[in-house]
Amino acid sequence: MNFDRLHLTLLGMFALCIYNIRNSLFLCGVMRRSPRKSVNLTMSIQGGISELFKIEVQCHCPKQLQQNNVTRDRLVINIGEPKLIEIRRPGFWEQRKYNTGDFSIVPYGQENIVRWFEPIKFIVVQIEPGFIQRFLQMKDFSLAEYRGISDRIVYDFAMGMKQEMEQGQPAAEMYMQSLAISLSVHLGTQYQASGKPIYAPKGKLSSLQLKQLLEYCNVFLREDFGVDDLAALVHLSPFHFTRLFKNTVGVAPHQFILRMKIERAKQLMKKGESTLSQVAYELGFADQAHLSNAFRKIVGISPRQYLRL
Repeated sequence: MNFDRLHLTLLGMFALCIYNIRNSLFLCGVMRRSPRKSVNLTMSIQGGISELFKIEVQCHCPKQLQQNNVTRDRLVINIGEPKLIEIRRPGFWEQRKYNTGDFSIVPYGQENIVRWFEPIKFIVVQIEPGFIQRFLQMKDFSLAEYRGISDRIVYDFAMGMKQEMEQGQPAAEMYMQSLAISLSVHLGTQYQASGKPIYAPKGKLSSLQLKQLLEYCNVFLREDFGVDDLAALVHLSPFHFTRLFKNTVGVAPHQFILRMKIERAKQLMKKGESTLSQVAYELGFADQAHLSNAFRKIVGISPRQYLRL
């Protein structure tokens, strides 16, 4: 009996020694764990302007990433904890600290070799070459390279895209296209290589254009149409349309459509012929919870509280 206990004790000590040695080898880099697969959440905005945009939320283990020739303009935003990242330069590795929200711009055609030594989470926005140039109607446009810089506007865009990808929102296509337009204007204004000013269209939509848009929106309110659909209706580019629309009604197109949906929801709720989930379906919301969240954001109270007024 004593021999059995001694035997088990020795086996346990031997196993503990092997475990500690194995972990030490992992830490020293002599042995490597099988890498976990990177986790990606991907969304490409569909149709018109945004098949030119590909947006991904990526989670990666420590690794080295090598891209010899970047095929799209890349915007990479750290949305996790602060991390140290090393960028390969001719003859040396440049180390940069990326705080939460810090980002890099890697222009089309450039070499991108980076590495990190801790798990990292970031948003990658890939933009088709020449898109911002065509969209803003600028000649000889290109983005400059930036590494590890901070811009609250870029971070807010990234988090808005991330929220849409994870939850889904009413007027989703229009909302994502509006973000794409706003982000393009901001990047073109602040981070272009040449520093040329961007022309911002002034003026407003005509009364006929506004009438056409309102009639279209009322008929197709349940549909998930985009900014480019509305722009084409009044024969404007998405960039010019967005600016003129906001100059005319005071809010961005996706905000205006959302308010129209909420007003229609009020009418349907007051009739009392449909349940809240049926109203949500009728207006193109993902479900009753999305309708309630949007309703509370616009009106300030829940749909049930509104019905009790």
